[in-house]
Amino acid sequence: MVTELADGVYDLELPLETDDGTRVFHAVAIEADHGVVLVDAGLPNQAADVRAALDDIGHAVADVSLLVFTHQDGDHVGAAADLLLAGDALIGGEDGVEGPNERVTPDLERAYESVTHLAEYEYDRVLCYHGGLVDATEEDVAALDPYSPGV
Repeated sequence: MVTELADGVYDLELPLETDDGTRVFHAVAIEADHGVVLVDAGLPNQAADVRAALDDIGHAVADVSLLVFTHQDGDHVGAAADLLLAGDALIGGEDGVEGPNERVTPDLERAYESVTHLAEYEYDRVLCYHGGLVDATEEDVAALDPYSPGV
C-alpha cells in the first residue's frame, strides 16, 4: 500500500509475512526535479514490493536518482542490491574517479554495468563512498568500463 504523506512524498509500505503475522516496513519516495529520492529500501526479499510501490505512484526504479539510507540495518538496506545494478561501483582516487575495486567486488561485470549506467547522466563531480568528492564527468566514468565496446 502507498500513502501520500504530502505533495510528492509517499510512504511505501513493504509487508512481510512471518510466522507471527504480517510485519510492515516502510520506505519513502520523494518526487524531486531530478527524479525520485528513495529513502530506505526494505529487506532483501522486498525488492519486488519496492518496485510495485514505485509503479503505484507512476515511477520505476530507473526513475530513482538518489537512494538514501537512514541507517545500515538489513530492513533498510537489504533490497538495495536487487534494486541497483551494483554498489560502490566508483571509487575516488588520487587521479580522480576509479572503477570498482577488484579485490572486494564479487561481480565485476555487474559493477561495470552500473558504471555504464552512471555514464548516461551529465555531471561534473562524483561523490564516491570510498574516496569522497572528485571532479569527474560522465566521459571519465564511461572510460572506466572495460566491458564496453570501444574501451
